[in-house]
Amino acid sequence: MRYLLPLICLVAACGSAAKEKNPCDKIRTGEFRLKGPDNNATWTIMRNDSAQEEINHYTGKSTRFAVKWTSPCEYELRLIPASDTGSVYETLKKSVIKVTVTNVNDNFYEFTTVRNLDSFTVSGRMQILKLY
Repeated sequence: MRYLLPLICLVAACGSAAKEKNPCDKIRTGEFRLKGPDNNATWTIMRNDSAQEEINHYTGKSTRFAVKWTSPCEYELRLIPASDTGSVYETLKKSVIKVTVTNVNDNFYEFTTVRNLDSFTVSGRMQILKLY
């Protein structure tokens, strides 16, 4: 009988720990901002669970990607075809961009991306503007 109360507390603690959400769950959908290394280029990213739109405020161009979550903190981006035909577009059209979220905070998340064609890698910090 004297072990019953500690056992109940242990079971309750394990049950609540299992219900905690993965920190990456909150950034699956929302609006985010990314600044380039020189702070001249800025992108606004709007993502739902299956699509992402990136607006480059320096060029004024918008790019859309299909999003496929492959694990709780990893997803892939594939370009959704548009009328743009520049060289960057041609490279993106053939690419799968793998994104790994490495840290999530209330104000930002950190990530690393790898492009499958040439292993081009970029790491950065995405500001969280709004979560849906």
